[in-house]
Amino acid sequence: MEDKLIMLAEIAERLHSGNIEFGIGSSMLLYLNGLVDEARDIDLFINEESTDKVRALLRHLGEIRLKPGKKLYTSRSFFTLITEKVDVDVIAAFGVRGDGYIGSISITKESIERDLVIHGQTIPLMYLEDWLELYKLMGRKEKVDILNRYFKTHCKSPQTGFEQHFVEESDA
Repeated sequence: MEDKLIMLAEIAERLHSGNIEFGIGSSMLLYLNGLVDEARDIDLFINEESTDKVRALLRHLGEIRLKPGKKLYTSRSFFTLITEKVDVDVIAAFGVRGDGYIGSISITKESIERDLVIHGQTIPLMYLEDWLELYKLMGRKEKVDILNRYFKTHCKSPQTGFEQHFVEESDA
């Protein structure tokens, strides 16, 4: 995991130098909150308008591969940075299709619960509450169970970045 944390700090340094708003989510968020023992990769969430700039800032760290969209997700841009030590999924305008709605997160100061300093770099962490909702939409029962156990002993924040957009069947 140490290699992943070193890479996370290096990425954060580059993104901060470019004034890019970003947030860490998914399994790395769970790991950084002590809820899982390992994170397979780094999931980095950005705003759609930052995509080209983020690609330029990160391209020297490894190979960038565009990922095709999946029907479950509504993300506008998705690419993976492949490095020797870790893969980094970079996702812009993240959204997940639900039953009659889309759950989404836009990265703003309001969608960041707190910052964590790793190897001297500030890492913005997304809300666990948001990931509970997103994992429900994704059908990720194991992650939902982990977060539900966590929230049995921790208060949920009333402020999160998660939004629900109801859609007509023709929009889905």
